[in-house]
Amino acid sequence: LYTIIHVGAFVIIGLVAATLALAAEDQPPLLLGMIMIFAAFEALFIGMLAIFATWILGALGWWNIAVGNLLAALAIGAYLWGEHPTLRREIRELRGPSLERPA
Repeated sequence: LYTIIHVGAFVIIGLVAATLALAAEDQPPLLLGMIMIFAAFEALFIGMLAIFATWILGALGWWNIAVGNLLAALAIGAYLWGEHPTLRREIRELRGPSLERPA
């Protein structure tokens, strides 16, 4: 049952990330929002574990859970990076003159 729930959760997270990546092709600043949402969700998730499932934190430790979630997010991000060439192009253009100070 745990594996089914875990896979289902990551399928949902992947679909949400794919939808946001598609939207970020038109609005690249959404990527910053995605990173902020991930950080807030991670803190909320570990906090909820600390409140409702302390036995998990006792068995694994919060750092193991955080590292596992970070690796999963990096895997999803790497996949989306490869599948969205328009997003890559938009991000590369952001590093150009648009970020320099006005003369």
